[in-house]
Order: sequence, then C-alpha cells, then structure tokens
Amino acid sequence: MGVAQKLLQTMMDIAKEKYGLTRFFLSCHNTNSRGLVFYHKLGFVPYDVRITTLDDDRKMITIQMMLNLV
Repeated sequence: MGVAQKLLQTMMDIAKEKYGLTRFFLSCHNTNSRGLVFYHKLGFVPYDVRITTLDDDRKMITIQMMLNLV
C-alpha cells in the first residue's frame, strides 16, 4: 500500500469508526487523470460534476466522487 492509499484509508477508517459515517465523499479536478484512476481503483464512483469559473474566466470541471464505507 502506497502512502496516498494509506493516508486515504486512515481517513476513511476514522470517518467510519469515530464518526459513524457510512459514505465518504471527495472531489477531483478533471485534469487530474492519475487521481481519477487512483480513486476509481479504490472503488470510488462519480455521482456529480461541478463547473467552476476561475478568476480569469476559464472553466474548471470538478468530479464529485463517493465510496460506501459499509
């Protein structure tokens, strides 16, 4: 298990055990292909897309992802 996976797994364990959460949510920019593949391999699924206008009027697409912790 790599460092990124270990960190994310630790956060998900705390969310489930300490706070009783049943779902874990995160956001990933569409330009972050490695991140999208990483989250997909861990079982995250996209559930929404948000488009944000940056200060210079460019658009940024953010993919909202979710994983059931149960």
